[in-house]
Amino acid sequence: IKGIMLNYHDISERKQAEKLLHQSHSLLENIACLVPGVVYQYRLYPDGRSAFPYSSPGMNMIYEVSPQEVREDATPVFGRLHPEDHQMVSDAIFESARTLKTFYCEFRVMLPKQGLRWRWSQAHPQRTEDGGTLWHGIISDITERKQAEESLRATNEYLENLINYANAPIIVWDNSFAITRFNHAFEQLSGYDAGEVISKKVDILFPKNKIAASLELIKTAISGQRW
Repeated sequence: IKGIMLNYHDISERKQAEKLLHQSHSLLENIACLVPGVVYQYRLYPDGRSAFPYSSPGMNMIYEVSPQEVREDATPVFGRLHPEDHQMVSDAIFESARTLKTFYCEFRVMLPKQGLRWRWSQAHPQRTEDGGTLWHGIISDITERKQAEESLRATNEYLENLINYANAPIIVWDNSFAITRFNHAFEQLSGYDAGEVISKKVDILFPKNKIAASLELIKTAISGQRW
């Protein structure tokens, strides 16, 4: 044996890089777990296939599917969309892919355990080397907000009908004495149509020689005093 050749490679830098990468992944996972909803990457391939290469554990709550189930194929997620919202969501995705503008969408899902729920998503797209699109985004549960909005809408509609169709004349004005409500009974009493007086000052309803006295009576009533 004339000699031995040894090859020595210092891999300490590579090991350090792997350690830092692992720490970064752990940090991302810990932060993602604290975010309400799901943090995700969504990828649309040139051939139309799509997947969620990354999604936080919140995917289980948002869609009742696991991150592993949609890592290679997003079909299970689309199966959760409300039938009436499916096309709208799909159109919004393709429009964002075409323009590379931020994806915003509010939509409904039908889940096996939770039933009908509302979701909101925002994601930023970027073009991939193969011509596809990759989004980084978040999806949140907005069901309570939507329920509150619907309850408020129903209450407002009820009050509007109550005012409009009450037998007693009802007029409402704001702090500047501009008329904001004028019901049918008041139309019959005054001879004015609501469209003529809405946003006009309330003194339009008084004879010119009684405007000042009438406004004083109104101010007295507003202060809580009796006429």
